[in-house]
Amino acid sequence: MSSQSQLVAKKNQFKTTRRMMGTSVTIAAYPEDSIDAERVVAKAFEEMAGIEREMNYRRPQSELYGLNQAPSHQGVKVSPELFGIIRKSIYFSKLTNGAFDVTLLPLTLLWNDHLRKNKIPGSTEIRRQSSLVGYENLILNRQERTIRFKKPGMMIDLGGIAKGYAVDRAIAVLISEGVERAFVEAGGDFYIIGSPSNREKTWPIGIKHPRNPDELILVINTSKEGIATSGNYHHSTIIEGRRCHHILDPRTGIEAKGMMSVTVIAEDTMTADVLATASFVLGPRKGIEVLNELDGVEWVFVTEPGDVMISNGLIGRAIPVLRGSIHNTKERRREIDGY
Repeated sequence: MSSQSQLVAKKNQFKTTRRMMGTSVTIAAYPEDSIDAERVVAKAFEEMAGIEREMNYRRPQSELYGLNQAPSHQGVKVSPELFGIIRKSIYFSKLTNGAFDVTLLPLTLLWNDHLRKNKIPGSTEIRRQSSLVGYENLILNRQERTIRFKKPGMMIDLGGIAKGYAVDRAIAVLISEGVERAFVEAGGDFYIIGSPSNREKTWPIGIKHPRNPDELILVINTSKEGIATSGNYHHSTIIEGRRCHHILDPRTGIEAKGMMSVTVIAEDTMTADVLATASFVLGPRKGIEVLNELDGVEWVFVTEPGDVMISNGLIGRAIPVLRGSIHNTKERRREIDGY
């Protein structure tokens, strides 16, 4: 067992944490005694590692790296898996009016380079890189299974969707091996099946305060759902009096404004992952409009002023922890006392 793994000191309950996909990933399995927990958790990790190997834009051997480096006029034949996830990305881009866009990489690289130097990119640089962003300039050929870019210099980053997708694939491995109680967590993206014990039906998940990570806002009991959170607190810095962070608005080329964090609950983690990022970019009003049109989606917003808003489906299901106020979709104020 590597130093990155930890065995839970209980019979046939295995919990492992490893570093991958740029974050900490934890898989915990609580199977029946007939199932080798350590083996199935290792198999789930290998599934995630395979996705990271092929969808990491930084890795020269990855399939995505090869696509990004190909001449723009050349259609590149890709694997069914990569084609499928890029096709799904375009669906989400259309659904969110471009608030989610996997062609954001030229802007991401520009901002990352400047933030490392404690600087903000100039408007001319932002406009130049923004011209290379636009999902509508991805050309997909379903028959040939090829992808090409309309403009030279365009590049894809799947960081906003691949992590959630990898969590779902890991859960699928565990289920295929007969595991009925488990969770997979990758940098705030969760999927949970079953519960911690046979005595319970759900798993309690705490939603952290974006400015005070040691404080919980809500606890939500969940099972067989994907949960993802996007926020500007993990990778933010103050430059020239301005809070700069890693969540960029593809439509403006600058950091998204109006939100501190967004948590989305959906039928799968990939959907939750994408919609959390897109809603953060859209802001409260537009975010609510998009999410409320979707079946099986619930959400928790923390806006920049500090208001906590939750979807109607969480009323009565979410347990408030932090003293304050919560608003539902209809802006009905609910005072939370005694916590």
